[in-house]
Amino acid sequence: WKAGGFAGALALLAASGPWRRQKGSARTARAALGDRRVVVTGMGITSCLGNSLDEVAESLENAKSGIKFSETYAKYGIKSQVCGRPNLTEKECKELIPRKSLRFMGWNAQYAYIALDRAIQHAGLKAEEYENNARCASILGQGGTSISDVTEA
Repeated sequence: WKAGGFAGALALLAASGPWRRQKGSARTARAALGDRRVVVTGMGITSCLGNSLDEVAESLENAKSGIKFSETYAKYGIKSQVCGRPNLTEKECKELIPRKSLRFMGWNAQYAYIALDRAIQHAGLKAEEYENNARCASILGQGGTSISDVTEA
């Protein structure tokens, strides 16, 4: 359903302020930073190694590669015919992304959206806790491009 490429996304949600308490060396951190600190509250991932934190950790522990042969690359005559792409179906993307947003998203934007949505779920945040909140931010990293975008250009 997609040409693909090396793609994946990792999202972190960070919240700053004194209202998040940490175990362990929190006293030391508070002494050094005062009431200003940043805490990662949630993480989400879509990658060729897995689409959850547990799947990716298991793949890394077992030295599993997510790089695979791509029939699409062979079809287009691309010399390198391997790629790493998240294992998400079109159906899964349609279930996870609002239809109006999905219409304008390339494959990598879809991966990024899903990773960020999973980071929000992992953090256990409600929309009112992060929307229009200057003390909450997301950090999103994403790599690769879809070959369909390149070949159409």
